[in-house]
Amino acid sequence: MSKIDVQLDAYEEALAAALSELAEVKVSIHQHRQSLNIKERRRRELLTAIDNLIVLLPAETQKRWSKRLSDVDEPKSLDASRASREQKAIAEAVENDPSRTWTFDEIQTELERVGIRPKPKVIYNAIQRLANRGDLVRISRGKYRSRQYGFGLITTENLLDD
Repeated sequence: MSKIDVQLDAYEEALAAALSELAEVKVSIHQHRQSLNIKERRRRELLTAIDNLIVLLPAETQKRWSKRLSDVDEPKSLDASRASREQKAIAEAVENDPSRTWTFDEIQTELERVGIRPKPKVIYNAIQRLANRGDLVRISRGKYRSRQYGFGLITTENLLDD
């Protein structure tokens, strides 16, 4: 065996080892993403349940529990490197008026007001990402509100015993 053949064998061994490790890392990443998705789904379920319970409390008690919720699960500011400009603009608009219920058309109008004119699909995707992060709560079909504000409830029934 020549010196060149020995060097090629060493390179091929190194390549094989690197490819094997890469395959293991890929599997590990996939497993961690699955685990993270499960935890994120559970977080959203808990946030919805907590928000639904808080809204049933008297106004002063709601404020106290909403504050405690914010202390535990304050939405993180959007990572500038990962968030689209549409997401940033939507998040800013919602944060500036947290009690407002926003429709798709109102969000689109707000984006146009600040000089952003994306295709509807881009806006829809940005809204979905913000909802998945927990920054927006879907109130009903096509209506969103800041999670910081909580839910509103309209009923003719007395839900609290006096």
